[in-house]
Amino acid sequence: MQRKRFTACGLNSGRMTFKIPELLLPAGLLDKMRAAYDFGADAVYAGQPRYSLRARNNEFRLEQIQTGIQEAHARGRKFFVTSNLLPHNDKVRTYLRGIEPVIGRR
Repeated sequence: MQRKRFTACGLNSGRMTFKIPELLLPAGLLDKMRAAYDFGADAVYAGQPRYSLRARNNEFRLEQIQTGIQEAHARGRKFFVTSNLLPHNDKVRTYLRGIEPVIGRR
């Protein structure tokens, strides 16, 4: 599905310009992620396994997140990994080691 893109909201030479909103949906499982894209989602988000707000009910594992990211990019879509935490200084390294397999070393 081809979408028209406009410039960001604001005034441009005295004219109002608009950006088409993107549809962002949760992806609790790879099947739900695929369905979201099939029905027009521009992007999905999934909670990081240990640091999800609903960690006990989170179906995504690191390997599935990597698969989801690859599939999203193959479709030209976005995949956001969410983390719901406020880490203490002594926990930041543990957190970064846990997410490194997903985001890669920078």
